[in-house]
Amino acid sequence: MKKNRRLWLPGLYALQTLLCLLPVAVVVGLDWNVYTATPARSVSLSLVGVLAVGLVVLTTLGKTPKNVRRVVWYGVAAGVLWVVRPIVANIAMLVSALAVGELLAELVAKPLIAKEKRERACAPTVKALNEVVDELRGRV
Repeated sequence: MKKNRRLWLPGLYALQTLLCLLPVAVVVGLDWNVYTATPARSVSLSLVGVLAVGLVVLTTLGKTPKNVRRVVWYGVAAGVLWVVRPIVANIAMLVSALAVGELLAELVAKPLIAKEKRERACAPTVKALNEVVDELRGRV
């Protein structure tokens, strides 16, 4: 079965994003009643979810800036800490789940993405070589 070359790489990026978010989704799902006990916690959960999904997608696509001033990082950290204040008791579990998700993505999706990129880089050369070989076969 021949794979669709055009959709394979975006599919691998989607797999990487899914692997990053899956452990966090499991942790939040297991403690859903704790996170939604009050309206403040529900709002915090929503904001943290939006921030996490945004950051993971940006990281997956490689669109995060490389050189960011420390004041920006501190500002983002302060904002996130204010948002997650109601769920600080479970922050260690959530960060652990994020670490597991990143580890899964590194072990499963990153090698597949690297292989696909190498194959795409070699594809024009292989195609040209096959054409030359076919042309030479016709002469022999």
